[in-house]
Amino acid sequence: MLFTPKKYGKGWTHFLGLSFCAASLGFAVFALLAPWTNDLDLSDRILTAVGFVMAAIVFGALGRDQLKKASEMSAEEDRKR
Repeated sequence: MLFTPKKYGKGWTHFLGLSFCAASLGFAVFALLAPWTNDLDLSDRILTAVGFVMAAIVFGALGRDQLKKASEMSAEEDRKR
């Protein structure tokens, strides 16, 4: 019961998908800016950029999944009518 996922409405799921996509874009921007920091060694710059790219990919996938879920919710509501 503790680990059961909570079901949210269509509006909240859509907002969650958009916020994950926005976070993905933010991580992508930081991945582009990370190599130009002067305080890090080359290997640290590369690992930082790779980490931000991976975060952008994961958050983008989560955002697309939530947006797909929201569109399926609206399709189910249309079928009920």
